[in-house]
Amino acid sequence: MMRGREAGGGTRRSTAFAQHRLWFIVRLILAGPRPWAACCCLIILLYLFPASAGELPELVDYVRQVLQNGPAARGLADELMLSRFDIAEKDHLFDVKWVPLANFGASSGTGDQRLGMEARQEMSGGASVATGFTMSRLYQDAYVLNDSHNMRGYVRVSQGLFRRWGEKYNTILREKSVMQDRRKRVLAEKKRQDLIVSSVQKYLDLLLTTQVSATNKQALERAQRNLEVARSRQAAGLVSKMDVYRAELAAIHAEDNLREQERRRRQAEAALYEEMGAEPPLEDGAEMGGNRIPPLSPIIPEDWQQHLLNNRPEWIALQLEREEAQLDQFRARRNLQPDVAVSLYAEQKGSGDSFSSAGTLDETNWAVQLEMRSPLDNLVEKNDLSRTNIALGRLRREEERLRRLIPREAREGFDELQAEESRRRLGQARQEHADQALDLARVRYERGLGDNTELLHAEESRVTAELDILRSSAAYNLAAVKLARALGVLDLAWLSQAAAEVKGEGRRVKREG
Repeated sequence: MMRGREAGGGTRRSTAFAQHRLWFIVRLILAGPRPWAACCCLIILLYLFPASAGELPELVDYVRQVLQNGPAARGLADELMLSRFDIAEKDHLFDVKWVPLANFGASSGTGDQRLGMEARQEMSGGASVATGFTMSRLYQDAYVLNDSHNMRGYVRVSQGLFRRWGEKYNTILREKSVMQDRRKRVLAEKKRQDLIVSSVQKYLDLLLTTQVSATNKQALERAQRNLEVARSRQAAGLVSKMDVYRAELAAIHAEDNLREQERRRRQAEAALYEEMGAEPPLEDGAEMGGNRIPPLSPIIPEDWQQHLLNNRPEWIALQLEREEAQLDQFRARRNLQPDVAVSLYAEQKGSGDSFSSAGTLDETNWAVQLEMRSPLDNLVEKNDLSRTNIALGRLRREEERLRRLIPREAREGFDELQAEESRRRLGQARQEHADQALDLARVRYERGLGDNTELLHAEESRVTAELDILRSSAAYNLAAVKLARALGVLDLAWLSQAAAEVKGEGRRVKREG
C-alpha cells in the first residue's frame, strides 16, 4: 500500500512538474517578437502536454497506444522483421560471393602455401559460375624442387539439366519466402484485429466496473439513508423492529457488493494497462469516474457480401498457403527427373622457379564433363510428391470449411448486434418502470401504508435495471466491434469512424432540437 501511495505521489509530482515546465515555455514563447508563431507553438504544446495526464484516455487513443506500443504489437513487429531477414537471405543466394583462398603454415617436410581470390555466383537459370586467380608455392627443406611456384586463372561453369533447368525451379526458395512474408503480414493483420477486440473489451470492462462501482456506492448511500429512516420511524413507534432489521441487511448487502465490485475494478484496471504495457498510474479509479461508456455506431459497407471472403485475413492467408503448396508440388514433380549437370572448366596456368617466371601463364587447360548427381532410387522424391498432394487436399478442405464458416460468422454477428440492441431497449424500459415503482413504494412507505419490504425490493429492482443498462451498452459496443471483425473491416480507422459517427449524430440531433 505504501508503494502504491508513493507511485501515485510520483505520478502527481511528475504531472505538476510537466505543467510547470509547460507554463514556463509558454511565457517564453509569448514574450517573442511574433505573436502568430507563438500561438501556433502554444497549440502544439497543448496537444503534446495534455491538461490531465492521469485520466483514462479515449477508446480510440487507447487502442492506438496498444497497437503501437503494446507488448503484443511489438511482438508482431519483431516477427515481420524476421520475415524480411529471411527474404534478404534468399535474395543473397544469387549474389556474387568473394571467397579468399589462403593457405599458410609450417611443416617439417614438404609444405605448400597458397594465396588467391575466387568469385562464386549461383544463377537463377540453374547455372553455377566460379572464377578466380591463385598463386601457390611448394617447398621442401631437404632438397630443391623444380617448378615450385605456380599461378593460374580459371573459370568453372556448371549448368543443371532436366531437374535444375529453368528459373522457376531455382527461385522457388525466394518465392516461398516472399509468400511466407505476405502470409505472415496477413496473419499479423488478423492478430491486430483480435488485439483491437481484446483492447476494446478490456477498456469497456474497466469503464463498466468503474460505473458499476459508482452505482453500488450510490445504492449503499440510499441503503444507509433507508436505515436511518427506519430507525427514526421505529423510535417514533410508526414501524416495527423488523423494518430496521431488513434495512440493516440491505445496507450490509450493498456494502458487500461495493467491496466486491471494487476488487473487480482493480483487476480490470490492471488488465487494461498490462495490455498497453504500462503501470496503472492511479491507486484508485476516482479520476476515471467521468469516463462514460462510449457508444459506437457500426459502419457496415454496402457491398460487404461481395467482398466478405476477400476481406477476411484467414481466407487471404489460405490462398497464399495454397500457392506455396503448389510451388512445393511443382518442385516435387521436378525432383522425379534425373539431376544431370554439364560442366565446363578452363584455365590459364604457369609454373617456374619463381612467381615472375610462372606469371607467363603459357599453359592452357580445359575440360567438359557430364555429371550425374541423383541416385537411381527415387523413393524419397515420390514420398515428397505424395506429401504435397496430401497438403493440397487438406487446403482444399480448409477452403470449403472457411467458405461455410465466414458467412455464418457474419450472420451470427448481425444477430448478436440486434439482440444486444433489443436488450438495451428492454433495459431502458425496465429502468423507467423501476423508477416509477420506486417512487410509488417510497410514497406508500412515507404515508405508512406498508412496511419497507416493498421499498427495499423496488430499490433493488432499480439498481438491477441500471446495471443491466450499463452491461447492455458495453455488450452492444463489443458486439459491433466483433461484427466488424467478422466482416473483415475492423481496424483503427473503422473504430475512429464508428466513434465519430455517434458524435456527429449527437451534434446533428442537438442542432435540430
